[in-house]
Amino acid sequence: MGSFPIPKYQNFFYPNHLVSTTIAIQSTFQPRPSDIILATQPKSGTTWLKSIIFCIVNRARFAFDDDHPLLHSSPHDLFPFLHTLYEDRTLPIELLASMPSPRLLATHNPLSSLPASVLDSGCRIVYLCRDPKDAFVSMWHYIDQTIPSTIKRPSIEELFESFCKGIMAYGPLWDHIL
Repeated sequence: MGSFPIPKYQNFFYPNHLVSTTIAIQSTFQPRPSDIILATQPKSGTTWLKSIIFCIVNRARFAFDDDHPLLHSSPHDLFPFLHTLYEDRTLPIELLASMPSPRLLATHNPLSSLPASVLDSGCRIVYLCRDPKDAFVSMWHYIDQTIPSTIKRPSIEELFESFCKGIMAYGPLWDHIL
């Protein structure tokens, strides 16, 4: 996709650096029945929904005042991505084991790329999808703002062609939704 390799693994395209992370999650992640897993395609409103779910789950724990955690922390810190926990830590299993219930965890991985134990555990899975046109435009703006100008960026036409063919991070879109 442009100048960024996104290898295909188990019929989905992953950012190059997250293939090994996905394999580690599949082989070691043990969900709890009380876990809440938010699954989304990138640029589908993940951050917004993380904030809402965090507030609902913790409504009795935190008052809506100047000390509320969302005023001082990113939703991504309070409701981490599984791949971030595995990517940034040498002992993600111990870290996950030490997290209090209910654990709030997010993923962009499709359900088929999560361990079978996720379905067997009884944990809650919240899936959010967004109108593909809106997700595409959001992705275009994200890429345009985050890729340094020294790196070749795909044109909007190239990105749209890749998006329609399903060659995108965590795509194809329709297979992810299914």
